[in-house]
Amino acid sequence: MFRKIHNLRTRTLLYLLLLLSGFALASYWTTSHLLQRSLLQFEERHAQEELERVRAVLAAEAQGLLGSAVDYGFWDDTYEYLQQGNPDYLTSNFTADSMRNLRVDFAVFLTAAGQPHSAFDIGSGQLESLAAGSGKLREVQAGLAALTPTLQQKGAYLLRWIDGIPALLAYSPVLDNSRTQPRRGWLVLGRLLDDDGQAELAQLVSTAFQLAPAAAASVQPPRTAPNSIRVSRVLEDSLGSSALRLIIQHPPILHSQKHAGNLLLIGNSLVILVLAVLAAAALLDRLILKRLSLFSRLAEQRQRVDEQPPVWPVQGHDELDKLAQSLNELMAEVHSAHANLYQDARKDPLTGLGNRKFLGERLPLYQAIQQRQPELALTIYLIDLDDFKLINDCLGHEAGDALLDSIAQRLRVLIRASDTAVRMGGDEFAVLSLESAGQGSHILAQRLLEEICQPLMFQGSRLAISGSIGIAHAAPGMSQEELLRNADIAMYQAKRAGKSRYAFYSAAMHANVQERMFIEQRLRQALIMGQLEVWFQPIVDCATQEVVMVEALARWPTDAGFCPPDKFIPVAEEAGLIGELGHYIARHAVHALPRLQQLRPGLALNINLSVKQLLQVDLVSQLCELIDAEPLSRHSVHFELTESAFSENLELLQQQVNALVAAGFKLHLDDFGTGYSSLQRLQHLPMSALKLDKSFTRLLEEGDERIVKVILSLGEQLQMSVIAEGVETLLQQERLQALGCRLMQGYLFAKPMPEAQLLDWLQARETTASPPLES
Repeated sequence: MFRKIHNLRTRTLLYLLLLLSGFALASYWTTSHLLQRSLLQFEERHAQEELERVRAVLAAEAQGLLGSAVDYGFWDDTYEYLQQGNPDYLTSNFTADSMRNLRVDFAVFLTAAGQPHSAFDIGSGQLESLAAGSGKLREVQAGLAALTPTLQQKGAYLLRWIDGIPALLAYSPVLDNSRTQPRRGWLVLGRLLDDDGQAELAQLVSTAFQLAPAAAASVQPPRTAPNSIRVSRVLEDSLGSSALRLIIQHPPILHSQKHAGNLLLIGNSLVILVLAVLAAAALLDRLILKRLSLFSRLAEQRQRVDEQPPVWPVQGHDELDKLAQSLNELMAEVHSAHANLYQDARKDPLTGLGNRKFLGERLPLYQAIQQRQPELALTIYLIDLDDFKLINDCLGHEAGDALLDSIAQRLRVLIRASDTAVRMGGDEFAVLSLESAGQGSHILAQRLLEEICQPLMFQGSRLAISGSIGIAHAAPGMSQEELLRNADIAMYQAKRAGKSRYAFYSAAMHANVQERMFIEQRLRQALIMGQLEVWFQPIVDCATQEVVMVEALARWPTDAGFCPPDKFIPVAEEAGLIGELGHYIARHAVHALPRLQQLRPGLALNINLSVKQLLQVDLVSQLCELIDAEPLSRHSVHFELTESAFSENLELLQQQVNALVAAGFKLHLDDFGTGYSSLQRLQHLPMSALKLDKSFTRLLEEGDERIVKVILSLGEQLQMSVIAEGVETLLQQERLQALGCRLMQGYLFAKPMPEAQLLDWLQARETTASPPLES
């Protein structure tokens, strides 16, 4: 309804009326609630006081009964009665009249062992003995068992239930007057708090009450008055909380006062509401609404003229005028800040180049130009600095920031005005360029590499770094994500090729990335499911024709056949799976070695270790634990390390290989002569054998024996065995033997095979062993 009223003044007054009415109702409700609560608290306090008075009377009754029990219990007559059982004692001391005077309903004498001695009550007006299995006797004995030794010695009272009736039990030990003799037993006086007993107490305290089980806090007494006050409390006895709850249901005593207070509050609220509405409406209309109407008319006039007056006119110095002036200034600042923020959101704060967002806005513009001029090629150069983390780690982030800023300045100078250079984040830059097709993107890429490699002096230190560039051409309509993905693929291809170079994106690169991702995911699953197999290739001592070693090799069966190791092992290294894969192969190979040694005693096992495995701090302890779990000697397990592993992290790797040798393992240097060979390094490495790469073995077919002779001579001088790999022909075997090489491995002897096939092969070789070839 209010939305149809377009006049602000009328709507504001109506809203004001509703608001004040709401305040009046809230004020009335709050005040009424507080009044009601205050009166209720008064009634609750009154009821609580009555509850405490009744509780005190019950406690006094209990103490009185306990005192009577103690008086009887410390008599010599009572002591002699429990000792000798004189019936005159009962007839002279426990008569119906005396028990009624004490308001005792029953009395029980218990022996020192807690067993009933004698018990009687006055239920029919005369003394009658209690039956042996009566509820009163059971409850008296249970109460005695619950008392602590201290309470049993000095006396106590309990509040309990007997056959559904609340009862007060007073326990007194039976002692002689001198209290020098041992305790003879106990005297228990019981008082039933039934309806008559409760009525008698209610008359005494002038308050009605109810006794209920201690757990029955929610029990409602019958015929309670509406809005009555109910308070309760668990009664205490000598043990603390008893089995009885005292409940008092108090009728409301201030009902008329509550009604009169509500009427008075309603009248006051209505009067205050009327006066507040009239005063607020007059003041609001005079001070604010009329001026707002003026502002509205001025706003309509501003829409009809070309000049731009202030958003809010300033006529004086009150709050609205100050607000209008501040708003005008604020709008000007907002306009300026919006322009600055628009620029800052597209600029890298460190280098001043554009950022990824800026690149995303420039790309559609370049694509539009390319669409109008098809002879232009849109190319992105994605630049990633090589090993930039070393600068930050060694010289600090200040040096790294200075280097990044310097490279950004060089890019500004190098590129054309029509090109765009941005910093993608971290140590990654990008150049977006429109150039004539066939102009040669490699020229700009080479110039970019040269500029990046220029050194920078920072605080006396000469900073030099290289970069890798991935180059991708943008097809019309290609998204920023796809273009950057292509450039990123090319950039990582450049890094894998040796860094400080550039690479152009091709569809084959994308296919390789997808294949590597597919292999990685499948390999992870294969490791989890245990789908990889361990095959073995024998190493033969040709002087004796005996199989002295087997090399453990990983084989991965797939639905399309076996995946070549040269495909999945590099993926495992890049994906961080080589440690898990190496441990998998080692575990299965070591488990198989005892079975192989049963057929060929003394057989040694060769296991390949990668560089990343060697960098594991706990590698040696893992391998020791693995081999020691089998009935194997550590000397029977050899680990093959590639020569290229020692090109980096030499100190850590030196420590690892020394630890392996100290643990009892033997080490072989694999592919010797194919990497960055260092004779000085080889001299200090604790290797027991060199593996002659198969590329040198093939040279023997061509009559070239020079390298083989050098390596065999080197092994002899360093007291290392030499194992020739890739032996495939008899000519190669004969030439190697002639040169003094005894250990050989290759297809001439056997291809890699699974364990079961290797066992059959070894068995067949033992039964059909041929004499060794003569040198």
